[in-house]
Amino acid sequence: MQPITLRPVIQTDLPLLADLWYEKLTILAAADARLQPAPGARETWLTAAERWSADESCCFVTAIVDNRPVGYALGTLIPPLPGVSEARTGAVTQIAIDAHGYYGGAARMLTDGLRAWFHEHQAERVLVIAPHRYPAEQAFWRGLGAVDWMDLLWLKS
Repeated sequence: MQPITLRPVIQTDLPLLADLWYEKLTILAAADARLQPAPGARETWLTAAERWSADESCCFVTAIVDNRPVGYALGTLIPPLPGVSEARTGAVTQIAIDAHGYYGGAARMLTDGLRAWFHEHQAERVLVIAPHRYPAEQAFWRGLGAVDWMDLLWLKS
């Protein structure tokens, strides 16, 4: 197996990362009908990804094997909750790994990269968004020590 390295996302990574994102979305959509891709979803994600790459409050990293991205993770800083805590919080908002190969340790490397970046930015805790209906991702985060905190509810307007 080729070694995996971690680096910030660059512009030329984005088309392949969009494919990884879209593939994960289709897996999630199979388990939860509320997560269907919108028209132009891939292009919308690419536009947002360009913003994340330039946003100093975001950490956007990719796992590389043979000079090719095989996964990515996106994290952002959340301001303190006024009157509740002065501590900053990091949020892992996306993580995806190429499902067409085995890249042992890639998810952990991506997560470690985000956690180091959060630490550098004085985030004292990390919020993780992991779908209830995606047990593999739930198990991954729980294996790293994540615990239930709040329920994220879905309400139509």
